[in-house]
Amino acid sequence: MERLRLAFTCQVTRTQRRSDATVTVAGVRYEVPSRLRHLPRLTLRYPRWDPSRLVVVDPQRGHPLAHLLPQDKHRNASGARRALAPLTPPLPPPPVGADPALPALLRQWLRDYAATGLPPAYLPKDEALQEVCDDR
Repeated sequence: MERLRLAFTCQVTRTQRRSDATVTVAGVRYEVPSRLRHLPRLTLRYPRWDPSRLVVVDPQRGHPLAHLLPQDKHRNASGARRALAPLTPPLPPPPVGADPALPALLRQWLRDYAATGLPPAYLPKDEALQEVCDDR
């Protein structure tokens, strides 16, 4: 049923505003959902007689992705902004006992060189790194 409704709509492409994740169609500003804020250009479909039924669609297949709602100007004027969900999951905490001053790959290389009994293949300039190399 949804695909049939989309068949009788206008299709437009709009650039999303980076500052507040909104698009403007027919003089009305719509809020883009947080999960789509990374897309610079959006393909939108709406019936010409009812612009309140705006839908973001996949540009290649035409499948609907999300319905857009007009921006609430009263809530927007209050100064409180909606919370944005992170695009990527947060990084796991570093392992306990790990030196936060050294990157993980450098710690691994130092462990590998220490296992061979040979000195590292570089001479660190930083005194903290020199102490780590001397401690092995």
